[in-house]
Amino acid sequence: MKNIVDFGVTMEQLTEPLSENLDVLKEAKKLGFADKQIALHVKSTAAAVRELRKTHSVRPHVKQIDTLAAEYPACTNYLYLTYNGESDDLDFPGGAMMVLGSGVYRIGSSVEFDWCAVGCIKELRKLDKKTIMVNYNPETVSTDYDECDRLYFDEISFEAVMDIYEIERPEGIILSMGGQLPNNIAIPLHTQQVNILGTSPEMIDNAENRFKFSRMLDTYNVHQPQWKELKDIEMAKEFCHNVGYPCLIRPSYVLSGAAMNVAYSDDDLEDYLGTAVAVSRDHPVVISKFIQDAKEIDVDAVAKEGDIIAMAISEHVENAGVHSGDATLMLPSQDINQETREKIIVIARIIANALSVSGPLNMQLIAKDNQLKVIECNLRVSRSFPFVSKTLDQDFVALATRVIIGMDVDPIPNIENVNKVGVKVPQFSFSRLEGADVKLSVEMASTGEVACFGENHLEAYLKAMLSTGFSLPKKSILLSIGKAKSKVEMLESVSILKELGYDLYASMGTADFYQDHGINVTPIEWPLDENTNGRFYRTDSRQNIADYLVQKKIDLVINLPLRLHRLCSIVTHGYRTRQLAVQNHIPLITDVKCAKLFVKALKKVGGSPSVKTHVDCTSKHRLVRLPGLVDMHVHVREPGDVHKEDWSSCTKAALAGGITLIGAMPNTKPPITNRSALELVQECSKKAHCDFGLYVGAGHDNFDTVSSLSSEAIAMKMYLNETFTSLRLDSMEVWMKHLQNWPKKRPICVHAESQTMAAIILLAELYDRHVHICHVARKEEVRRMSSSVLCISHF
Repeated sequence: MKNIVDFGVTMEQLTEPLSENLDVLKEAKKLGFADKQIALHVKSTAAAVRELRKTHSVRPHVKQIDTLAAEYPACTNYLYLTYNGESDDLDFPGGAMMVLGSGVYRIGSSVEFDWCAVGCIKELRKLDKKTIMVNYNPETVSTDYDECDRLYFDEISFEAVMDIYEIERPEGIILSMGGQLPNNIAIPLHTQQVNILGTSPEMIDNAENRFKFSRMLDTYNVHQPQWKELKDIEMAKEFCHNVGYPCLIRPSYVLSGAAMNVAYSDDDLEDYLGTAVAVSRDHPVVISKFIQDAKEIDVDAVAKEGDIIAMAISEHVENAGVHSGDATLMLPSQDINQETREKIIVIARIIANALSVSGPLNMQLIAKDNQLKVIECNLRVSRSFPFVSKTLDQDFVALATRVIIGMDVDPIPNIENVNKVGVKVPQFSFSRLEGADVKLSVEMASTGEVACFGENHLEAYLKAMLSTGFSLPKKSILLSIGKAKSKVEMLESVSILKELGYDLYASMGTADFYQDHGINVTPIEWPLDENTNGRFYRTDSRQNIADYLVQKKIDLVINLPLRLHRLCSIVTHGYRTRQLAVQNHIPLITDVKCAKLFVKALKKVGGSPSVKTHVDCTSKHRLVRLPGLVDMHVHVREPGDVHKEDWSSCTKAALAGGITLIGAMPNTKPPITNRSALELVQECSKKAHCDFGLYVGAGHDNFDTVSSLSSEAIAMKMYLNETFTSLRLDSMEVWMKHLQNWPKKRPICVHAESQTMAAIILLAELYDRHVHICHVARKEEVRRMSSSVLCISHF
């Protein structure tokens, strides 16, 4: 590390241009300095440093990672760039498809984007395209070197991507599968004439740049919250005063709502603007009116040249103001009426057409008072793409991949007509972050998510909550509700909890409200204080909320804060209660809509949902169940003539023809006419690969004993004409004894032709027995059987 720092100082002290110090440039690259870092040290630009490198052929070499510890020659496609080499380890034929991954896992960018990148690679390979993946997170599936033809374990930066592009000469680059990082370098790549597949970089910029996007919406008369580009703090304050607080501060080119905040006052505005400008230095920051108590809606779609070919509309359970990555999503939507749906579809089509989208897109809208307003649009896959793909049984990533490479794709109508509901809930790690407040806001905080299916949204929601480690309350629930409006909204739910038999406890103000409305709730005081070490202690001897939580007398805490935004200089009772719930691993709900949905689900489902295979045991592949064919006349040559066939080869051949059950004839060597022969065949049949049944043979002297084998056989076979074994029965007297002794509930099959067939049918009628005639081949035989109700046959 010291060597790197010292070399940075060396570059700053150069008295001559870098072009006169090529050894310094080469050494800087060997030490790992990026062009941008070198430019900072020599007071130049990254573009100038790159051009200097190219002019003097200072480029990285491609090396293979030795996955065999030098014990054997490694030939894997696990590659990396280095300036500490003199040659490349492989050739570069060109013409592949290059896909950029999502980089490191962090809040806002996790396995969902990796699923999309891997899905894109798999679809390309299915279409016989050579593939190159660029990613640098060893936790991802996309960095499994057998997923693609070539894997570059390198950063998703303009410099690294350009170096790989110039070396590999791919057919084009797909940016839209890796989340925000690839989109951030779309314009720089475009200025270098890189062939970016799918939606054009200019249109990506029109969507990512908040100012350009808002202006485009105004041009197309698509409603959005009132907005203004940030010029200075005074102009921002003036806008907020005109539209009224709260207002939303929205940087451009960010993922997971980074530096996005809701300002409720001038002080909030000043605090948040500095952070937003720091995160989005090169792009505009927009301020818009924050609309409270509105429903948020997510649209995931795939479009081709501006025409949408597949669309999924998910609704948030929480009100607008909770980041979509932290929100609970339901698909198909449950509370959006048909009129609103049609408006959403129209808006999505307008935006897709305006941006000439060819590939994936994600859009968020808010609905209130029968009005729809667009919040943002991202021309890439979203965190919810895997969720909608699995819920709707339509692979949106595969569809987008085909569009991106220029294939014709037909629109998919009625895509949401499925027999299940999917619900996605967030997974948080607040227990590992000391002091972090368990409140949701416009900036994402979840570190994972779980999606489950159900026959209805209540069942699916309960399954998803339980899958995050949430426990259903057994006896006691604590209520602490800040807003008067939330208290009223929760009135019915609290009443339901009481009807379900739960003991309800509440903070003083909350308890007073519900007691005034006739619900028996036990009040608990808030005698919590904090010493200089930040620890809670009691101020009197009575049990308080802290005691109940620490002693785990509470099974569930429903704590609804006054405000969404996290930053607050005052440590409130609500904050302390949330902290104690997290520290003591007590389930906690902090959103009024989620609390209402949870109570409704508790009442409807009545406990942990049971497993239902038709919704819980599904696959991304389409399964078609076909009935297995049955062949009741199969000659397995084992024991005996195994040189012709044995049980293994015979049953494999049967399965290859779609036959899942065979009836094995008894004319083996020895024939199955007694117990010892049956046991021998049963031992041989252990090699079978499909279901089977064994026939026993009617012999000229086993009519008294063969019936004892009937429970282990599917039928008895009587050979009345020529056969290749010793089982032929010429004596009609023997026929009669077998007809008489064989159990009536077990079938009899006969090999009979012409006159013998007529004779056995006559005897069957005499003994009132059904017989199955084998090898029917003549017209007169068919006519003869049709006159008897006791005959069935096969040809």
